[in-house]
Amino acid sequence: MKRTLRQLAGQPPVATPDRLGKTLDQLGLHWDVEALAALCEHIDDLARSERPAPFAAAAIAARVVAMRPDYELLALVAS
Repeated sequence: MKRTLRQLAGQPPVATPDRLGKTLDQLGLHWDVEALAALCEHIDDLARSERPAPFAAAAIAARVVAMRPDYELLALVAS
């Protein structure tokens, strides 16, 4: 988990299915490619909305848990 967080910290703040897919692989999680692309679009929409970061992070976490309740770990990493 530390390695994954360290790698994320060194990346630009852009959500792409490829980047999140690599993070999922490192966490031992698997997700449908189309659903992952939809999540990335949601993250990009929130980033463009200029919503305060804590509220955007909460919205991302809520979306992840709504899509996959068993992926609470990803909700923490993605937000």
